[in-house]
Amino acid sequence: MSLSARHRESIDLLAALSIALVFFGLAGPAAAQGSKDVKLGLLPIDSSIQAFVAKDKGFFREEGLTVTIAFMAGGAVIAPALEGGELQVGFSNAVSIILAHMKGFDFQFLAEAGIHLAEAPTLKLLVRKDSDINAPKDLEGKVVGTNTLGGIDEVSLRAWAKQNQVDLKKVQVVEIPFPQMVAALSSKRVHGVMIGEPFMTLAEAQVGTRTLGVPWSAISRRLMISGYFAKKSWAEANKETVEAFVRAIQKATQFVNSHPGELGAILANNTRISKEVADKIVRQAYSERFRKADLQVWIDPLQEMGFIDKKIDVAPLISKFAHVEQ
Repeated sequence: MSLSARHRESIDLLAALSIALVFFGLAGPAAAQGSKDVKLGLLPIDSSIQAFVAKDKGFFREEGLTVTIAFMAGGAVIAPALEGGELQVGFSNAVSIILAHMKGFDFQFLAEAGIHLAEAPTLKLLVRKDSDINAPKDLEGKVVGTNTLGGIDEVSLRAWAKQNQVDLKKVQVVEIPFPQMVAALSSKRVHGVMIGEPFMTLAEAQVGTRTLGVPWSAISRRLMISGYFAKKSWAEANKETVEAFVRAIQKATQFVNSHPGELGAILANNTRISKEVADKIVRQAYSERFRKADLQVWIDPLQEMGFIDKKIDVAPLISKFAHVEQ
């Protein structure tokens, strides 16, 4: 199946799941309007550190919120659960929400989460140290593992391939969940992996790797990786709750940026990642205020690659409750 076909299939699946959740009652009951109870869908990874800090340091509680964290496999599960009312706030990569917006969903970002900075990348395209792949063109005829197709990984991989004159049609790109990538690279089941933290650090330590590229930097030296989002209709009906959530995340972001030495223990406390590994990983950057430009940089490549049919201003994807940098 082609990459673009996988993309269309993933978005159609999102729509189908959402319809099922709404009309067939697969989602749990939504929180009552005006309630300060929030069910938050997260991934158990370092990118969710703001929410872990807000929980462990009492920032949610200080804002009068009762936040229940539900760990899920990714945005493909979180978005339908939020659409159906099982969740009130979710965590997703930037591209998936842009694509959902183009399909008519009223999702909006409340706050930025991880930011990619070219000088400290948290996702790389790695090969084994003993690999005969020494330049990007050497990937042609090889197998590369990526976490998902039809979203942020595919867009950045395509941009990197174009930048480095790699014919991606000659590369077999396969989906491999991040936790399985180290074993796949070690066993030579794949020749390279597009891998993020903490698994990037594990691969470097356990397999011995070389960096072939930094795909996100092919989009921009700085960009929004992920963020916290909600339905616009729910946010407007629960103004106080949303404002409290955004304040708590901002407090947590300030803590993350000023207390890096404490983050390993907090990450280990909230995930299955060991403190030893959590202390070694490359940490993502976090912006205390939403920068529209961090999201807008995705639009041109998405249009050029045919993921969206027109150029848009991302302002409608940013909630009026977000703390936006002026």
